[in-house]
Amino acid sequence: MAGRELEILNLELNEQRQLVEELSLVQKVLSTLCHVSLYQISIYEAIRNKAGIIIDFNVQKVNINDELIKIEADNTTRALNINEKVIDQFSQSPKPDSSEYEFSDEDEDGKKRWFVTKLAVIKRTDDGSAQQLIAITQDITQKKAAELTSLEEQHIINSVTDASPDILFVMNLPSLAMIYTNKAVNDIFHYTPRQIAEMGSGFMNTHTHPEDRDKIIDYFESVSKQKDFPLKELHYKMKDAFGEWHAIRCRQSIFRTDKNGLPVQLIGVKQDITEFKRVQEKRMRTKIKRQQDISRAIVQTQEEERKRIAEVLHNSLGQVLYGIKLKLNFLDIVQNDPAKDNEEIKADISDLIDNAIKETRTISFELMPATLEDFGLEIAIKDILRKKLDRSPIKFRVFISGLKNRLPSGIEIAIFRIVQELINNLIKHSEATKAEVDVNRGADYIIIKVSDNGKGFSPEEVNSAGKGFGLRSIINRVKFLSGKITFHCAANKGAVIIVDIPL
Repeated sequence: MAGRELEILNLELNEQRQLVEELSLVQKVLSTLCHVSLYQISIYEAIRNKAGIIIDFNVQKVNINDELIKIEADNTTRALNINEKVIDQFSQSPKPDSSEYEFSDEDEDGKKRWFVTKLAVIKRTDDGSAQQLIAITQDITQKKAAELTSLEEQHIINSVTDASPDILFVMNLPSLAMIYTNKAVNDIFHYTPRQIAEMGSGFMNTHTHPEDRDKIIDYFESVSKQKDFPLKELHYKMKDAFGEWHAIRCRQSIFRTDKNGLPVQLIGVKQDITEFKRVQEKRMRTKIKRQQDISRAIVQTQEEERKRIAEVLHNSLGQVLYGIKLKLNFLDIVQNDPAKDNEEIKADISDLIDNAIKETRTISFELMPATLEDFGLEIAIKDILRKKLDRSPIKFRVFISGLKNRLPSGIEIAIFRIVQELINNLIKHSEATKAEVDVNRGADYIIIKVSDNGKGFSPEEVNSAGKGFGLRSIINRVKFLSGKITFHCAANKGAVIIVDIPL
């Protein structure tokens, strides 16, 4: 019996020795894991009051990781990352097996760092309450920073989309269901984003104008069936919740595709261009009206120019020719009477013919001055002033600058006519003794200023679009050049007329 007992005792000792070796190996493995772990691993022992209720935890063991929060591993130092909430959790019934919570702390440099601690019960008392906890603490500062950055970026995106005056949308294909719209949809169509989403495909189908609906549906259906379908800007009309129609400009791009590469979602922008369309149409109407006014002004100017030429021909050249005719008739009478001398009559006829030639040249010059075509605006203006002043008692002072370089022919002719009519009007109506003519060309404008000390004219005469041909013709020509004419005048106080023409 003694030998048998000894054999059993040896077996038990061997088993215990083997168990000790296994425990030692496990301990070494755990020690190594704790040493190389990126996490802080701590063991906590419950502290109880006389009633057996947990009131605190003390650190029993902790691996040292300088990169994480530092805790002195002694039996009396309380763990800094065990808070009152955790104590309450493990003091309540039923007792939890584990818990997890986040906390923050400052490192030695005063920078805030975030951690997450996971706790689990590793030893309980006879009544099942926690006696020992294992805590694994991980530094989540970078993760927390990334989350905060993501939240900030999301906040920025939300702020931008909410502040956008245009509708931002995500639309499914080919159903045309709007699965996302920003708040602008409420401002334009008076529906909330949720209402739009709930309508599904009905929003596009029921709110698109009948003239546009089929082409819009066909277009998006074509987009959904081709990988590289060219996306284009769309223009169509849609009605809001009150039945008012809006002009919409839509731009979109592919947001998601299926496994075959076919578009299944579009992201885009819808702009309400109703007011822009109204302004555009108003501008077009204004442009057409302006063109009509210019055409009428041109026709009116041409007719009045013909009338003026007819008057000149009748009053000057016509009278001279009539005088020649009378002299010729008188010459026939003289020839029948040898006692009469016809040399004086021939001299008179010669003078009248000279006057006719001169008047013809004057009319020809006013119709199309050769000097304007050959030498430019400055020489032509000086030439016409010289010819007009030779026959006028008015003393003129002339200032011309910036006209050395030629302008387009049509502009030169129009400016010449304006100066010509201003001078004609001044000589004919002003009763002035002194006058100044100033023509100045800038980088993108020409200013014509004519002033005199004559009798002037009243504002009513100006507002009547020019009582005579002169003012009316000038106003029409200035309008044709998109210029501006200003009158500074009063009865018996002279006049100043300023013409501003853009180039």
